[in-house]
Amino acid sequence: MDYICYFDGSCGPINPGGVIGIGTVIYKVYGHYKEIIREKSGYIEADIFNSNNMAEYMALIDILEWFDYKEIKDKNIKIYGDSKMVINQMKGRWRIGEGMYNQVAQEAQDLLLITDNKLHFKWVPREQNTEADKLSKHKLNKELCQV
Repeated sequence: MDYICYFDGSCGPINPGGVIGIGTVIYKVYGHYKEIIREKSGYIEADIFNSNNMAEYMALIDILEWFDYKEIKDKNIKIYGDSKMVINQMKGRWRIGEGMYNQVAQEAQDLLLITDNKLHFKWVPREQNTEADKLSKHKLNKELCQV
């Protein structure tokens, strides 16, 4: 692998309808050593259309857009997430439904179609996604404390 990425999303204090938080971590792999080259924590204000599924997809989109923006091509990228739905939909195992997340899921799917990288998606339990999980809640918690 050339890169290893983790993503997570959250929605609170209510889901759906809360504030969305996203967290992403991107590692560059050098043999047996890996180095964090990007960490991101962000939030989107509360909206009736916000949901945890939208947050998960927005975090994934953040990773895919970063590789596109940096013009990183022809690399092997392993992407880990704790959302079985997102991972299985991006692998083509599950159909993208008609939920509120449909538009962002399609956006992620479109980004997959245009990338020149070899993407490998893998589901991990939340306990193995702690960095992205913490980042997804960092700014979200700060925003909720100000309300």
